Amino acid sequence: MKVDELTPRSSRVNMPVKVLTLDEPRDIESGGRVCEGLVGDETGTVVMSFWNEECDQVKLGETIWLSDARASLVRGSLRLSLGKYGSLGEGDREVEHVREDLNISDLAYAMPRPDRGRGGGRGGRGGGKCFNCGKPGHISRDCPDGGGGKGGGKCFNCGKPGHISRDCPDGGGGKGGGKCFNCGKPGHISKDCPERGS
Repeated sequence: MKVDELTPRSSRVNMPVKVLTLDEPRDIESGGRVCEGLVGDETGTVVMSFWNEECDQVKLGETIWLSDARASLVRGSLRLSLGKYGSLGEGDREVEHVREDLNISDLAYAMPRPDRGRGGGRGGRGGGKCFNCGKPGHISRDCPDGGGGKGGGKCFNCGKPGHISRDCPDGGGGKGGGKCFNCGKPGHISKDCPERGS
């Protein structure tokens, strides 16, 4: 792999890089140390974070071999680190020339939204299904098949789009509309049924 091929999801990165800059290690609240440096190869450069004893292992100007390193986003900027399973070694080849005009850490990346599971949440673009038509990619309010909102959606009474049950031409809900659960006739509800109690 080469530096210009790194993406925010790159893992198991194995490649030689040359250390171009190296900041002084700084202590962090959790009790460890971190230092950042610019590393690169003939395709570009990237900011790399070195943790704890890694800060002492790397030297300015030397070529190091990264084994199982990983790329991630830190505040929208691509960073490289060894992570939990990565290691540093000495490369079998020296990185002679480094392309310094392309720092891929300077490229802007959109922060990924957390995955809330399939079909969960409010739907929106790309998530869940429309309660109106059952198709993915939009919510019922934005449905092209007679979307939600007042006067839209599907009627729970007749199943037709364009109105809601209380405005149903086939007998809407509420007093004076719908069908009686007792006799099955429209125009009244069961508590007002003329056949009740007879």
